[in-house]
Order: sequence, then structure tokens, then C-alpha cells
Amino acid sequence: MRLSVAKLLPYFSGLPAESPAENEETRSRGERFAIPFSFKPQLSFWEGVVGAAGAFLRVLLGCILFAVWGAYSLMFWGTIRSVWLRIGVLSSLLIAFLLFQALTMLAIAAVMRSVLPRRSRAGTTTPSRNYPAL
Repeated sequence: MRLSVAKLLPYFSGLPAESPAENEETRSRGERFAIPFSFKPQLSFWEGVVGAAGAFLRVLLGCILFAVWGAYSLMFWGTIRSVWLRIGVLSSLLIAFLLFQALTMLAIAAVMRSVLPRRSRAGTTTPSRNYPAL
């Protein structure tokens, strides 16, 4: 039994397997590109503004949180003399940073969901995967 890469590619790419003829006829020019599933090709102006603002907020708040947390971690590193105490404090600071980063991203996503109308949120689910038979 010989398997080709073309037959196995849909299993690893996460995209539904469609013939090129179906893509050309049924999909618009914007839908042919590899667009993340959270952005629809036919966004309204408001959906685009909210999506761009959410992406901007994620970058901005993530950078600010990283800068402030890094400055305080460096301050603690210079203040604490014991190596084992440094490791303990900085590892707990790292865990707390990851927690606050995740909470920040979840809060931004919740605000974006509350701002967008319900009909525009319906298309933001993970696409179904239609795998071909080998």
C-alpha cells in the first residue's frame, strides 16, 4: 500500500479536503487565502474595527505587562542574595506572570465578544474537518 503526501496532507493541515474545482467555483477570492478562523472573509466594517482593536490591545497590554513584570523581576533578582530564594521567588513570579497574561487575553476576548453582535460571532467557531478516505 503506497501513500502519497497529497493524500496525507489534509490530515495534518487541519483544512477540509476539497477539490480545486470546488474551491474556484464556490469560494471568493478572499476565502482562498489562509485566513485565521476567527476572521471571516466578509467582515463588516464594525467587525473589522473590533477585530483590529482586539489584536492591538492584545499586543499593547501584553508588552506593557511583560515590561513591568520584567522590571520588577530584575529588581527582585538584585535584592535577594540567596540563590535558592531567588529561584523560588522568580519561579513563582514567572507562574504569576503567565497567569496574568492568560487572564488579560481572556478579558480582551470577553470584551470583544460583548461588543460584537451575536450574528457575527456565529461564524467564529473552528471549521469542521472533512477528511478524505485513504
